[in-house]
Amino acid sequence: MVIEVVPVNALGKKAWFRKSSATFEIVEGINLIEITEYKKELGFIKIRSKGKVGLVGIKIKSEHSLLPEYIEIEILTLTV
Repeated sequence: MVIEVVPVNALGKKAWFRKSSATFEIVEGINLIEITEYKKELGFIKIRSKGKVGLVGIKIKSEHSLLPEYIEIEILTLTV
């Protein structure tokens, strides 16, 4: 999964030719995922599940945001 911070303009659209650095803090479920790529200066993180079921909480603090964002990702088993 790729999580990327995208700067927006006053109209709520993507601001072209602009990058926003961000920090990503894994608050819960660190044992459920592995970080395959992390670029703080580009506001970009790529994570991968280790195949365990559970909930992962990530706190995201952007360079231009006033407050941090918190997202939760639920990892489920795949049944065929």
